[in-house]
Amino acid sequence: MVQNCYSVVQKPYIYTTIKTVISMKGLTLFRRTTKSEGMIKLRFRLKDGREVDLYHKSETKADIKDLAKLEDAGELRPKVSIYNHELKEKIDREMSAIETAYIELCAKMDKSLITATLFEETICRQASSSPKLYCRNQRRNSIGKIYPIHQGGI
Repeated sequence: MVQNCYSVVQKPYIYTTIKTVISMKGLTLFRRTTKSEGMIKLRFRLKDGREVDLYHKSETKADIKDLAKLEDAGELRPKVSIYNHELKEKIDREMSAIETAYIELCAKMDKSLITATLFEETICRQASSSPKLYCRNQRRNSIGKIYPIHQGGI
């Protein structure tokens, strides 16, 4: 999960381009349950050094047995050939939206200033551009259109 950014550093008579790398220490599936079977909602954890420890609660539900076939990073465990392809695709899309949202926020501000609310809002904006993802503060109406829930709403 690496994003490359370029910045120009000005020195007397010398202009050079330095490659800056924004890298996340870890974007993982966060399994917070004591259940051994059944359905749970996915939760993701983004950790970047000591300053950033953010969580994203997804509306995607998954069977615990299907999650057991995946590593914390969302990749398949070794020697697994039979797995839930649809779930794997949903996890990949969600992780991609989280990564894009974090990179967008890092470009705008210092990463230590990113709050959980701002992080969730940015992920929801990323998700609204992708029709297959939606967040907790959004609902689908009867024809499948996504709309935000207002404070006094549903």
